[in-house]
Amino acid sequence: MLILFCLIFLSYSLTFENWVNRYNKQFTTAELLRRRAIYIDNLNYVVEHSGINGVQLSLDGPYATLTNEEYKSLLRLQSVSPNTQSKKKTVDYQDDDVPTSFDLRNYNHKNYVNTPGDQGNCGSCYSFAITAYLDTNMLLNYDEYTVNSFRLSTAEIISCANNNYKDCHGCDGGSLSCGLQYVKNKGLCLEEQFKFCGKDNNCPSANNLPERATEIDGIESASFSMDLEGHKRIIYKHGGSLTAMDSSRMSYQLYAGGIYQDSRCSQIALNHAVNIVGYGVENYIPYFIVKNSYGSNWGEMGYIRVRADNNMCGLSTNVYWVDKVKKA
Repeated sequence: MLILFCLIFLSYSLTFENWVNRYNKQFTTAELLRRRAIYIDNLNYVVEHSGINGVQLSLDGPYATLTNEEYKSLLRLQSVSPNTQSKKKTVDYQDDDVPTSFDLRNYNHKNYVNTPGDQGNCGSCYSFAITAYLDTNMLLNYDEYTVNSFRLSTAEIISCANNNYKDCHGCDGGSLSCGLQYVKNKGLCLEEQFKFCGKDNNCPSANNLPERATEIDGIESASFSMDLEGHKRIIYKHGGSLTAMDSSRMSYQLYAGGIYQDSRCSQIALNHAVNIVGYGVENYIPYFIVKNSYGSNWGEMGYIRVRADNNMCGLSTNVYWVDKVKKA
């Protein structure tokens, strides 16, 4: 077993030293030794668990040198009590022609999804998920915009909704409802006008906010925990969906490919916001295509496919979408 472990370690695409160089990490000598030890512990986990239920794990991603407790400290989605959520909506989908598979990255032979962003150590998943969803809807609604040339500002939500909207606390976390409410009230500028730098920024005064690029009408939410077809309809009809999930497991932290499923994943303890951009079926297993905010080196080029037929990790517990996304 020891020989096998050593061979696997040597054959890995990224050794610890290469990982440090790839992510441009600067460690003291003591911290370097500690991170190397964690890397090896995580390698043990990968060797033992990769391939279970078809889920591939690796140490190529950005969290290979974090303990699971350290990783979980980055998950700062704020829980929202029912009376502060947007109005719950009953969805009637039975008369709609919803396809069995759908992917906004290849819809009518065109990509409508920007490259996944990277929140780093800033607990801003809510802002990245919201802007990812709105970017796609603007690309769907306006032919003049192209992928990656139109990108809304995550930093504006992080910095300007901070402390002014309940449940929004900048890089210390926030909720989908508070971030969406900010955009509904104030609109949103482009990323190039208010750039994300990995931390909270000062928000300009109301009179000095950059030019508005987008505004929204109609924030909706519903639970589809027992209704896969209802959730699929929202994704197809509303340019994807916004949702929260439990992403706290080591299997998620080190995910590299396959249809994700982990029996320990919670359907109610939701700690991470994501943008669903499609759905499909592989080997009779239905899945959601989830755009994450961990950069393109994590998962399947920044995405994760999550099993969809049993509300895995709570992806269908509390779903948001917007009725209208338009130019300001």
